[in-house]
Amino acid sequence: MSKISNDVFIPKDFDKKEILFLNQIINKKKYHSNYEVRITNKLHVTSKDWRFFIQNKNNIGEIKLIIEVSKNFYDKISRNFSKEVKSIEIGATIKCISNCFLDLSRSLDKKTIKCDCK
Repeated sequence: MSKISNDVFIPKDFDKKEILFLNQIINKKKYHSNYEVRITNKLHVTSKDWRFFIQNKNNIGEIKLIIEVSKNFYDKISRNFSKEVKSIEIGATIKCISNCFLDLSRSLDKKTIKCDCK
């Protein structure tokens, strides 16, 4: 389970990928220095064991994006995500995350994109 604890599953056709990403990371049991994003063919789901991968192997993609966020950002967004967040520091990180997904959508390479949004 520790191998997938920082995985984030985003449907390829979802419009606001950065918001779904943020929702998923704040629902993790703890902070991770980076989150491995897998683009899925179906609606996102989460699981706490490996059966999820076996049952959905045709719908789960490889890790396509690795996004690094700071502990400070994670703590702030965990407390304030339900409210309208206007802090410049948080806004800049959210914009960075959004740009990571834009870069991924523009990429024709099969390599994993790494984004430092600390």
